[in-house]
Amino acid sequence: MEAEKVTEELLHKDIISRGDQRAITRAEDPTLQNQVLHRCLKEKCTLDALKSVCVTIKAVKGNSKMAALGDKMMRRLETGMCVCVWSATVCVHLYS
Repeated sequence: MEAEKVTEELLHKDIISRGDQRAITRAEDPTLQNQVLHRCLKEKCTLDALKSVCVTIKAVKGNSKMAALGDKMMRRLETGMCVCVWSATVCVHLYS
């Protein structure tokens, strides 16, 4: 996942804080950025917020892997399953 591509939108939607966004963008590499975003989502997200995250991830232009990840996450949320979705270098745990 490319965490940096979704942070501005997640900030705008009040899913992450300005401090979270700074921590993500200051991380040295994409893997670390994904880990910081994962921690933020795991600590702060409600089911509705996670669904909004899925929509945001799916909307990233020019990255079919992000769209596929958003779709997979949304399907798991809608079925009420606890899931760990792997994509590239990030594991996103979703709880309903």
